[in-house]
Amino acid sequence: IPLNVKTIESSAFENCTSLTYVKWPVTIKSTNSYIFRYCSKLTRIKIYGNGKMIDYSSSWNTPWYDIRTQLTDIEISEGITSIGMRCFEGFVSLESISFPSTIEHIGIASFYNTGLISISIPSSVKILHSPSTKPSNIFSDKIFILGFFFSFFASFLTISIFLILGRESLMLHT
Repeated sequence: IPLNVKTIESSAFENCTSLTYVKWPVTIKSTNSYIFRYCSKLTRIKIYGNGKMIDYSSSWNTPWYDIRTQLTDIEISEGITSIGMRCFEGFVSLESISFPSTIEHIGIASFYNTGLISISIPSSVKILHSPSTKPSNIFSDKIFILGFFFSFFASFLTISIFLILGRESLMLHT
């Protein structure tokens, strides 16, 4: 999908049964439902462009909700600075996510109740929830985050290191 696209209409890719991969531009600010409904082979998404991903009031409002049980791989490209609230909540098949060095913010419940077992957070991340809303879980209870120690060890100032096993929220201060 080209970077100049701002809106995707309902059912735009519905029944594209041979679609396996989508490059989704961060420029899309308005989506409708059922965009990828019945795209049975779609397992990978790459979010690309420059700037922030939008926040969603619930995972049902995300454009990729219909593939939440089959999406296994998400790549967030360099240039993306914020992962929106509830972007990938409930994606039970999600096995891997790659973060660029440009990520500074990961929104509330972005990866809550996913299939992720481990994750490495880059040192560029400053906030792991939205400071304007009540903190909530970002990751599932089963996730183990090891990235803070390795990412921040070289530039350790006043960093709290957490191993998350079902914590309510986490905010990093560098």
